[in-house]
This record gives sequence, structure tokens and C-alpha cells, in this order.
Amino acid sequence: MWTFDPSPFPNNEFEFQNNNLTIKCNSANAFVTTLLGNQRLKSGIHIWNVSVDQLAGNYVCIGILQVQNNMNCRVNYYTQAHCVCSDKFTYNLNKIAGDISNGIDTGDVLEITLDFESNVFTIKNGQQFEYQGNNVQGKEFVPYFGFSNYNNSQLSLFF
Repeated sequence: MWTFDPSPFPNNEFEFQNNNLTIKCNSANAFVTTLLGNQRLKSGIHIWNVSVDQLAGNYVCIGILQVQNNMNCRVNYYTQAHCVCSDKFTYNLNKIAGDISNGIDTGDVLEITLDFESNVFTIKNGQQFEYQGNNVQGKEFVPYFGFSNYNNSQLSLFF
């Protein structure tokens, strides 16, 4: 089981709770801050859920990020990720993949599946939307969460 990785954040930009399964963003930065999971995923089937406990800020992105040699907490999320964002856009590695009608909001619970065997990544938000990306085999990913500037959002993981 993986958790949020607090190591790149020595300041109080994020508040980690519940054994690093709950994260509250206290960011006042003028750019997107990316929070990574503490485990790289490269084979098998991985399923986790994200509860959007509070969404208060410009936006939040939730998904997986392709591992790069120079990974840090300031990455170009839309060229290296499969993700959905509260601004109602989805990103599929190198391009905007589409528009989801409802986006992400407070109270939502997202079911996330990374299936290397079927070569598919899926994010479901109940009956509201389903995003599906492919081309995951042979790559290494890390779960990630992107927070925009002046954000006061909180997300929780459960497995």
C-alpha cells in the first residue's frame, strides 16, 4: 500500500494526516504544486480510491504521472500524466484528452485503477463520468495529485 510522500515538502505547504493517507494543501504558491505517492508502479493491477473531502481553490488534478529521470514536485503534469481535473479537463500523456461534464467536486469519491495487464488506466466518479487512458504497459508510473495556487483542498486515500 502506498501513501502520500511528504519528503519533498519540508515547509508547511501540505499538512499530512492519518499516516500520510490524508493531505491538506495550504499552498499560497502562484504555480501548480505536485504531490507524488511514495511508490512507483510498473506491473500488476493497482486499485485505490480518493475522497475529495474539501475542494477550495483554483483546481485539483488526480491521476498517475509517468516516471521521469528528474522527477520533482514541480512537473509538467499535462504532458506526463493520465489525469482528471476539477476544471473538467482530462489529460492523456501528451494531450488534452477531452472534457468531462461534471469535473471533480467536494464529496466525490473517485475509484482509480491502473491495470498493466490490460494496458488501461481508469478513473470513475460514480455515475458522473469515467475517464480511460491506455498505453501504460512498459512504463513506470507514480500516483500524483496536482494543486493550483491559493488552494485549501483536502484529499484522502483509501484502499
